[in-house]
Amino acid sequence: MISIQTHRLRDARTICLLAALMLGVVLASSVSLAQTSCNCAALENQIETIRNNAGLPAMGYALVVGDSVVFTGSVGMADINDNITADANTPYMLASLSKTYITAALLKLIESGALSLDDPVNDHLPWTLDNPRVSGEVIRVSHLVTHTSGLRDADIFGSPGSGDLYFYGDTSITLAEFMEGYFVPGGQWYNSVANFRNRMPGDQYEYSNFAAALAGYLVETITGTELRDHSVGNLFGPLGMTNTGWHLADFSDVSLIAMPYSGNNTEIGHYSYPDYPDGQLRSSPADLGTYMAVMLGGGETSGVRVLEPESVDLAFDDVFNNYAGQGVFWYRYDGWAERNACHSGGDIGVLSDMCLLLESQVGVAVVVNQDSFAAEDALYEVFDLLVAKGLELPTAEFSTAQTSGNAPFDAEFTNLSTNGPTSWLWTFGDGGSSTLQDPNYQYTTEGDYTVTLTSTNGAGSDSETKVEHIHISVPEPALLTQLLSGVFGLFALNASRKRG
Repeated sequence: MISIQTHRLRDARTICLLAALMLGVVLASSVSLAQTSCNCAALENQIETIRNNAGLPAMGYALVVGDSVVFTGSVGMADINDNITADANTPYMLASLSKTYITAALLKLIESGALSLDDPVNDHLPWTLDNPRVSGEVIRVSHLVTHTSGLRDADIFGSPGSGDLYFYGDTSITLAEFMEGYFVPGGQWYNSVANFRNRMPGDQYEYSNFAAALAGYLVETITGTELRDHSVGNLFGPLGMTNTGWHLADFSDVSLIAMPYSGNNTEIGHYSYPDYPDGQLRSSPADLGTYMAVMLGGGETSGVRVLEPESVDLAFDDVFNNYAGQGVFWYRYDGWAERNACHSGGDIGVLSDMCLLLESQVGVAVVVNQDSFAAEDALYEVFDLLVAKGLELPTAEFSTAQTSGNAPFDAEFTNLSTNGPTSWLWTFGDGGSSTLQDPNYQYTTEGDYTVTLTSTNGAGSDSETKVEHIHISVPEPALLTQLLSGVFGLFALNASRKRG
């Protein structure tokens, strides 16, 4: 088996130096909803202490349990010179974590039938991609998303303002121009050796930003829409992610974006590059929470569905058997004892990390607007605190012995909550409630009733709501008796009138 060397931080780039669509939602009978909250005031103080001790400008964080955003925010300064405080809505540059958002766009195309991971890349390009160092190769979409394509990142990054491929502000070079100029002979950035490896597709894992950017470009060639607009229409817009964008021009006030800083807190400035899908997305902690909630929620959160459950599974599953742990850009981190999906990022003045614990249903993201070893250590420390908090929170769940019957109906509820809740609050949909762990409750009136259980422990609380869970009918014998009583009463009345 080939071993994949993945790193939670510091990708190759760092080391080398929605017109919004609104979706209508109909709640069907017995739909189950969840909402989690935590007692996180002390945790926020801990994060601020870690940030301050590390000398960082700002740190943003998000904690998600299931499809509920539990805790988001920022501590510190988004911009030191302009004295702008960071908060939950402050956008941070995500670096290579951005690649997972390419995943979401590709999944939408797969759902529509416009794309398959097995498709040859050349089926969707307006020019021919050929690795001149090998013969007869077929580079497929699956190779791009697993870093096994044989495409190589040439050392042409430079630094912001250097005149290379980092630009202050938004670059004027389009993704289409750069992809053709890098991969097609005669292009401005083409190099038959530096841009390609002497490897057939699938032979070797080698992290490639430009291969990821090419995957993002496929979204544009297939849809005829820029990736930035496709993301707004299919992800950012429907989910209300108003503080997320691929370009600086996507934000109404650039001054509110977290400024990147060097290790000594020297301002770097906001920058861009033409291969933007591989690392240029900016997003706020609140929006990161929404994104994790939709991925943990099987493509849906807060009643809005943007992906099908099987698409989300495809993103996290191994694409190739011989590259264990590598999904569609998402990868498995061996530090967790359960199945997980993670991605990190590092670029000039920024660090990020995100992990989804798929069995515990806990998602954590941390972002920092500084690139240093102290920042990396602080990020991990905060990350671990958030994971621990997420695993402590209760998970509310319950069962009901029988959910329908005739009034009066005695419903027997059984608490199945986990993580040691110490108190319970039930509401039964007719104004009644209980604080018992396993209550019995009598319904006396016809109707459909929504039941909610809120389980609480010292870390926080979680609620499970089952919509129209209990169905109560009027007993048919009683109804028949009423009808017969009315008929007999009418006969009796007529008879008395005749006798009179």
